[in-house]
Amino acid sequence: MIARRLSLLALVVALLAALAGCGGCRDEAPAAREASPLAFLPQEPQGVVHVPDLAKVGQTVAQLEKTQLAELAAASYGARNTEQILGPLVRQLGFDPRKPEGFAAAGLDGKRGLAVAQDEAGAQLLVIGVADEAKFSAYMAGLAKKLGATAAGETSWQAPVPEGAPAAKPVQVNTFAAAAGGPARVAWALRDGYAVVGSEAGAVDAVGRALARPWEKSLANSPGYRKMAGKLGARDLTVWMPQGMKVAGRRGRQFENGLALGFSASAKGVNARALLPRGALELAVLEPAGRSAGAELVKLLPADDFLAVRLGGEPQALQPVIEGMLPRGLFVRLRRAGIDPSTEILAQLQPGIVVGLGLNPDIDLSGGLPVEASISATNPFEFVNTTIYAKVKDPARAAQVLEKLAAGAEHFRMKVTTEEQGGAKVYRATYAAGEGMSWTLQGDTLIATGGKGVLQKARARLAAKDQPIFEVRDPSAKQVFQASASAAHLDMPRLTKALRAIPESAYGIGGFRIKAVVETWVNLLDEVKGVTASFSVDDEGLVVDADLGLK
Repeated sequence: MIARRLSLLALVVALLAALAGCGGCRDEAPAAREASPLAFLPQEPQGVVHVPDLAKVGQTVAQLEKTQLAELAAASYGARNTEQILGPLVRQLGFDPRKPEGFAAAGLDGKRGLAVAQDEAGAQLLVIGVADEAKFSAYMAGLAKKLGATAAGETSWQAPVPEGAPAAKPVQVNTFAAAAGGPARVAWALRDGYAVVGSEAGAVDAVGRALARPWEKSLANSPGYRKMAGKLGARDLTVWMPQGMKVAGRRGRQFENGLALGFSASAKGVNARALLPRGALELAVLEPAGRSAGAELVKLLPADDFLAVRLGGEPQALQPVIEGMLPRGLFVRLRRAGIDPSTEILAQLQPGIVVGLGLNPDIDLSGGLPVEASISATNPFEFVNTTIYAKVKDPARAAQVLEKLAAGAEHFRMKVTTEEQGGAKVYRATYAAGEGMSWTLQGDTLIATGGKGVLQKARARLAAKDQPIFEVRDPSAKQVFQASASAAHLDMPRLTKALRAIPESAYGIGGFRIKAVVETWVNLLDEVKGVTASFSVDDEGLVVDADLGLK
């Protein structure tokens, strides 16, 4: 049973949690005067969620929940199947949004969409399309009963007007209270084929303000919202927080310049885009990070690498991103060794750093998977091979920095040995957990690798410039990977192929049983083509995209 304190809006948020990111690809900025749930909302709400076609979203959820990936996701939450997760949400809502008859039973018109928002007074509002007023009225009564509000009523709301101005026409609002004559816990009214619903304190005022709002002053006529929606593109679900958001336990607001999120999905996959506007000063700093570079180095990665990362833009501008990708405390240790990470390393690199990750073909899992995340206790190169390519601006200066790095090896708790190979100086690091990274400067290209024999192969691929090895095979992912300032691509078929190639002997005693279990889980990933993420900078701030492709 739903707790009495649960608001009506919380029920709708539960629906959105089940449907977020799942549907077709529709979300166009409303044309002038077009009937839209956005017409009932203020031009700058504290936050808004817009779903243009709720019925289509529900149908897509029905498709996606039949996939093996959905079963894997359900299992990760301890559920036997997806119905164990979605079923309780459906029962709370009182209808099944995955089926057309579900909307009809509640009197809803799923094709007309939905909007959830906090208005200018901070009140929560739900606006949803209605097809049958009688059925919807009965549905609302059922929901209100779950909230402990069984006393139905009706009230009149009068919009405040300036002194001396004629009174506005009253707005009639339906209410549900815990007892006759008590304050309304749920309020709703109909206009233009939409129901406007408010809950808890201030519900009647919130509904009244929404119904009295002129179209010219609504979100449907907001230039800011239309511009944001245009940048997000066609979406099934849009989230806009023009003033950012408050996070419990933190001072001020996060994303104070605003945040917009867009999600769309189909049987072919799920796509998300985030817009993070920044101030003029920060945007000027970020602009150098938004230039695409490094495409010519991507093809040098090993052909069987399952993860490829390309960081375009000036490395110094990407310092927060690069620092987050590296082991914790590495930049601190560099400074202790007398090396300034920004001026002596990142500033010496040209735009375009490429990183590849592949499974170690000689992987040994007889001791199980590592439980200690620290690389000081676990050698990652026992499990994966890593290849990094980066062009340097000044090879002579870069060589000096490499010598300085080797001289300060004790600050990294490692030992560095050097040797001459093919006219280049090769550096090899070892530490308590085993062999670490190896690196060298070949012409104007810095090569750093992890894994047995990986450096030698990386140098050979660089020397054979006309023989490209690696490529992003999925056409849509390839286009994003090449066009964005920075991007990462996880090739799931390559990863699953590598996992299946692990021999039984690598698992140790009882290896055949463990391999069978691993392959059962790997099989659930067969329908995934890959995951692609990209980062760019536009005229207002950061643009981040993520795409999950399905076969």
